[in-house]
Parts: sequence; structure tokens; C-alpha cells
Amino acid sequence: MIDNAALLFTSGYVKTDLTGDNFVDATDFAIADNNAANFVSVIRP
Repeated sequence: MIDNAALLFTSGYVKTDLTGDNFVDATDFAIADNNAANFVSVIRP
């Protein structure tokens, strides 16, 4: 989803904008890739 949004130059308040700068680009993809490589997850009650 992030890759597609970056290719379309998506901007605004969207869930694929991981940096919070209102623009989806390669930095958002880098964060997602690093989290996936390190098996980052969320534990909820």
C-alpha cells in the first residue's frame, strides 16, 4: 500500500503516511521495511 501511494504522490492525512508529514514517499516505505525486518508488532490487551 505504501509503495502504491508513493508512486501516486499521495498527500494528506492517510494511513500510509508513517512519518506524519502529509506526504507519502520513500521515507515512509523505509520505516515500514525496517519494522518488517525487525518483526515489530503491537500487543494490545
